[in-house]
Order: sequence, then C-alpha cells, then structure tokens
Amino acid sequence: MNKRRTVYLKNLIFILSMVMIGLLAGCSSLLTDTDNQSADRVSATVIKVVDGDTIHVRINGKDETVRMLLIDTPETHAPGKSVQMYGPEASQFAEKELPVGSPIQIEEGVKGYKRDKYDRLLGYIYLKNGDMYNAKVVEKGFARVGYIYPPNTKHLDMLKEKQADAEKAHLGIWSIPGYVTSSGYDMTKVKTQKASTSTNTSPSQSSSSRSCKIKGNINSSGAKIYHIPGDPSYNQTKPEQLFCSVSEAKKAGFRAPKR
Repeated sequence: MNKRRTVYLKNLIFILSMVMIGLLAGCSSLLTDTDNQSADRVSATVIKVVDGDTIHVRINGKDETVRMLLIDTPETHAPGKSVQMYGPEASQFAEKELPVGSPIQIEEGVKGYKRDKYDRLLGYIYLKNGDMYNAKVVEKGFARVGYIYPPNTKHLDMLKEKQADAEKAHLGIWSIPGYVTSSGYDMTKVKTQKASTSTNTSPSQSSSSRSCKIKGNINSSGAKIYHIPGDPSYNQTKPEQLFCSVSEAKKAGFRAPKR
C-alpha cells in the first residue's frame, strides 16, 4: 500500500512539475516578447529630413541615414528626375512630424537585414507620442506601400489597410487616376490630367467660364492653387481651370497661394 502511494505521489509531483515548467515557459515567452519589443527600438534624434521616407538621425553619437521600411513617397531629390507630384507635400509632412532635434525611436529591420545596399539603416519610425510615422504618411495619402522585401514585412498588413483607406478617400497621390503604380509614380498621368482638365470642356462650359475670373493652376510640384484678381501673380498665371467663386475652387481641391 505504501509502495503504491509512493509511486502515486511521485507521478503527481512529476505532473505538477511539468505544469509549472510550462507555465514558467509561457511567462518567460511573454516577458521575452515584451523585452524584444523595446529592445528592437533604439532611441535617436532627428538631424535632417531628406524627404518623406528618408531622414538623418544621431544614434549614440553616430550619424545614420534611415530609410523607412515598406513605404515610398514621390521623389524630390532623385538625380536625373524631376520633382514628382506630392513629393514636396510628403517632405513637408515629414518636417512637421519629425522636426530637427526631436527624439524618436526606430524599430530596426530583422537581424541580418537591417541595412539596404546603400548601407542605410532600415526601420519603422515612432514619434514621441508613440505613433508610427510610416503609417501616418501612408494614411495621409503622401506615400504608397512599396519596397516589400521579406523578412522585413512585420507591419505590412497594417500599412496596406492604411493605404486602402487613403485610396478609397482619394487622398493625395490617390487623387490622380493611374499615378500610383506597383513600381512608383507615373508623372505622365499628371500631365494627362492637366490636359484633360483644360481641353475636355463643353462649348457651353467654355462660354460661361469666360466670365469666371478665378484662375486654377497646378504648379510644377503638383500643388493646386487658385488666384483671384488682384493677387500679385494673377496676370502671369496660366489657368488650367477657371472658377466663378472661391468656394467652387476649394471644392475642386485648389487652395489660396501662400502669403
């Protein structure tokens, strides 16, 4: 009887031990995941904004160029390329969200894939309030999801959701049909849109528009600006479209010139 009881107790102790080991392993795994989440992020200070998807930072006294993972904004500084539509807006958004001197955190790419062929650090940028910049610039319609190279795809699904929302709302780059492609941006679509805006007008519209004095112009950087009589640049502005009221111009996506 005592022998059977001893065997029973040994088995019970063994089972309880295995359960405890399992629980401890689970807790350890949770702690490790939490630790890794913070360990994968490094603190940095912004020292320069290059454009909407590239910045210079200082990490532990060392200057680094950071190329943001999974996003692509229109070009503003690419050698041999003209400024692409919404490129300046993307850069301005980056300058607003990532001002020089601001503290940020960088979630680096997967170990072994932390740098691109230009030796730039790859990562997701987090603002002081915890928001991910990569997601915000896509959400605003200033960037497409692109440069998808496994294994650096951790936040791909989330970014694609943000992109779908921006596309559905026709924000920024998504306001021009065909402008966003799988490999970048097609500036011929911008020129096509300008041409169709100025030529695809019915005779009745043309005659009535002659009495409308507000000029709608799309500048070289893609900004839609309206000019009213009396503006300093009104006379030399060539309109892509004429409006009869400021509200009509604003409804078409045009803004007043910056003073």
